[in-house]
Amino acid sequence: MDELLGQLIRKLYQYHIESPEYRKALEHLLSLIPHLPGICQDRHPDYSKAVDQSSEDIRQKIDGFIGTLGLKIDEAPASVLRENFVRWVNRFLRFDIYDLYRSRKLPLSLDNAITGEEGETTFIEQLPDPRTLDRWLEQEEAQTQRLVLKRYVERDPEGKLRNCYPANCSKCSCQAIAQARYLNKPQLSVPALAEKFGIPPITIYSRWDRSCRPILQEIAHNYHQYLHLLEPVPLSQWFENVFDASWQTLESIFGAGSPHLVRSRRRTADDVRLGKPIDLGMQLAGNPVALVVVVALNPEGELGILLRLYPTGEQECLPPNLQLVVLDESGETFLEAQSRDADNWIQLQFSGVAGESFSVKVAMGGASFIEDFVI
Repeated sequence: MDELLGQLIRKLYQYHIESPEYRKALEHLLSLIPHLPGICQDRHPDYSKAVDQSSEDIRQKIDGFIGTLGLKIDEAPASVLRENFVRWVNRFLRFDIYDLYRSRKLPLSLDNAITGEEGETTFIEQLPDPRTLDRWLEQEEAQTQRLVLKRYVERDPEGKLRNCYPANCSKCSCQAIAQARYLNKPQLSVPALAEKFGIPPITIYSRWDRSCRPILQEIAHNYHQYLHLLEPVPLSQWFENVFDASWQTLESIFGAGSPHLVRSRRRTADDVRLGKPIDLGMQLAGNPVALVVVVALNPEGELGILLRLYPTGEQECLPPNLQLVVLDESGETFLEAQSRDADNWIQLQFSGVAGESFSVKVAMGGASFIEDFVI
C-alpha cells in the first residue's frame, strides 16, 4: 500500500494538473483513502458521506499538500509520504465526521474511542486544546471550536459576559472586552479600550484576568454544549410551525391587546410572525426589548422579511441609540437602523431567496446580541 501511495503522489508532483496522467493518479489516490492505515474511522451511519466530502476537499486542495510537504518527494520513503498524507487527510475527515453529527443532530460522545493515525484516541483529544485560549483564538476561523467561542461571545446566551463588569463601568463588560480584543476588525488594544470607556487600563487587565478569561476558558472547554449556536434559524420551517422554544408568539410577548402586534402592509394569511426577548444586560436595564420577525412569500417567489425592535414591559419607547443591523453572509453590514429619542419601534425590511443566509445584530453600548438565519 505504501509503495502504491508513494507512486501516485510522485505522479501528482511530476505531471501537469490538466494532464490525463495527473487526473488518473488523483482519482486512484482518492479511492485508496478509506483503506489507508491510520485514517479516522467512525460508527456514524453516514460515515461514507464524510469520506466523500473529505475526498472532494482533497481533490481541490491536493496541491497544498504537495506544496507544503517539506520533503524531497523523489527521495522520501513511501512510509513517510503515507504518514504525512494520512495526517493531512484526517484534518479534513475529523471535521466532516463532526459535521455529520451536527447536521443530523445526533449525539456525539467526545470521549468515545475512535481510530486514527495515532491509534485509538478520543475525538476531543484530537481537537486543539481549549486551554490554550489566546493561541487558539488566532487559528483559522473554520475550526469548529473557535466558531463556537466566537458565537458565544457575540450572543452571550446565558448573560455571563454582559453581566460581568466593574462596579464603576457597566459598559466595560467581559463581552465588550472580548469583542474588542478578538472580534473587532481592527482589534482594539487595552489602552484604546480604556480610553473608549474612560477607565484606567489596569482595570481592564484585572477584569480580563480575573473574570473574562476564566469564563471563556470554561466555555471553550465545554464547547460541545454550545454547538447549537452554530445552527441558523431556518425561516422556511416557520411556515410548517417548526421553531424552537426561544421564539414566541407576539401575543405571549406583548399580550393580546398590545399595539405592538405587527401587521405588515402587504400581510397575507401565510404570514408568520414570531418574536424573541433580547437581553443586553445593564445596557438595557429597565428598558427590555424584543426582536420581532415577520416572514411572508411575495408574488415573485422570494421571502419577504420584516424585522422590528419593540420595547417590552412598562416602557412605551425604545432607549435611544439602540442599533438593529442586518449582516450578509460575509459578516458585512447590509442594512442598519438606530433608535432616537421617543421611538416606539425601529425596523428593517428586505427579501431573499431560498438558501440565502444572514444575521441580525442588536447592539447598544458595549453589549450585543446576534442571531443567524437561513431562508
